[in-house]
Amino acid sequence: MAAAGLSSAMSPRVHERVCPLAQLAFVREIPISSCEPRATIPPKAESRNPRRLPSDMLAVIQVVLLILNILWWIIIASAILSWLFAFNIVNPRNQFVSVIGDFLYRITEPLYRPIRRILPNFGGLDLSPLVVLLVIFFLQQIIYIYVVPAVYRAGI
Repeated sequence: MAAAGLSSAMSPRVHERVCPLAQLAFVREIPISSCEPRATIPPKAESRNPRRLPSDMLAVIQVVLLILNILWWIIIASAILSWLFAFNIVNPRNQFVSVIGDFLYRITEPLYRPIRRILPNFGGLDLSPLVVLLVIFFLQQIIYIYVVPAVYRAGI
């Protein structure tokens, strides 16, 4: 009974059989011919929808951007903690502070070491965290400007 009410309200072109897709709330009218199986189109061409969002590849890109963002904040925390150590604001003999400092050192030192070999010695000034932050920013911008639009265009 409800199907007959739906089919008569759909369009002036009333058919006996109602398209199951037309019962969805967001679909206004779907012709009966679109609900019938299409034998002429191969299944592979039917599955390649140009309007499909590339959700799989975008998820990978978002994970990479999240890792870069977390690394960004770890480098900033490491720089702040090193300043706090240098100016004797925090006690390095405190076990909690030393554990956090050791963790940040172990995470950031492999990134800083190759840059420190290349940069000249500036005395007590270490510019390797700034260089790493610039590299992270550069990578994020490349992903945002070039990779994401390419993924959308390719439909990966």
